[in-house]
Amino acid sequence: MRGECQLSRLFKREIGLSLNAYQLQIRIDHAKKLLINGVPIALVASETGFYDQSHFNRYFKRLVGTTPKNYKQGQ
Repeated sequence: MRGECQLSRLFKREIGLSLNAYQLQIRIDHAKKLLINGVPIALVASETGFYDQSHFNRYFKRLVGTTPKNYKQGQ
């Protein structure tokens, strides 16, 4: 357990994000690419590891500032 905490602190100090926040950002970045390529939102949610489309929409809007549907239409 001690090693995990130390790794988390070191990661946050070097990257500026927690491990969880970094992983979420990677998933959302991948989702943005899929949306641009015309992949349906429900499939994007599944492919990027979200529990369901609602869960995906909530985190996408929090990080991107718009819904996946609006993001897809704006591209």
